[in-house]
Amino acid sequence: MYNNLDRINYSLIRTHYNRLRIIAKRVRFRDTPLDFQKKTKGLSADKKIYQIKRMNLIPLTGVNHKPPMNFSQDICNFTQKGRERIHNNQKAVAEANLEALQLYFKADETTEFRSNAISKYVAQYGKCYVTGERLIPKNSVAIRIVPRERNGTDKYSNIVIISISAEAMIYAGLTNLTGLDEKQKEKLNKLRVARKLKPVK
Repeated sequence: MYNNLDRINYSLIRTHYNRLRIIAKRVRFRDTPLDFQKKTKGLSADKKIYQIKRMNLIPLTGVNHKPPMNFSQDICNFTQKGRERIHNNQKAVAEANLEALQLYFKADETTEFRSNAISKYVAQYGKCYVTGERLIPKNSVAIRIVPRERNGTDKYSNIVIISISAEAMIYAGLTNLTGLDEKQKEKLNKLRVARKLKPVK
């Protein structure tokens, strides 16, 4: 794949120059933000790339193919066997719990938040993000990792399901908490720091 894109990129060099020379500038790859650099690999630090109004453009030679791992072609919405595989994968969480969970959402939550919260509950196998304990709907709270007042979104990646007691630990005034291992404290501190609260020890 890289060889094909390398040839395409070479054939477009003159086109890129003619179309972007007025509206774009060239910057070195090492001077771009780290989150941008993580989106690609194989580019040298001195590679010059185009930047348009602070928006960096990934060169074609920086595009990489990543094969999907553990993907089963049997999973499909359009066959009986495929639908059975989908339902079997969701047996970790009872359907009744998913229906009950929706009753405990706040009234002002968006449809996107509700949908993603249910998906995250399934992804966490009905367990608390912080403690790992098994949850029941009435003891569950769907929260944003980065809260709404700090411009947190309703995206799936910004939502976790925790217990009511774990939520209390987030806002606890104590900086020393017992009963949590290092991994649990790390997750709790991620939520506290996102709220500008001191991490626990």
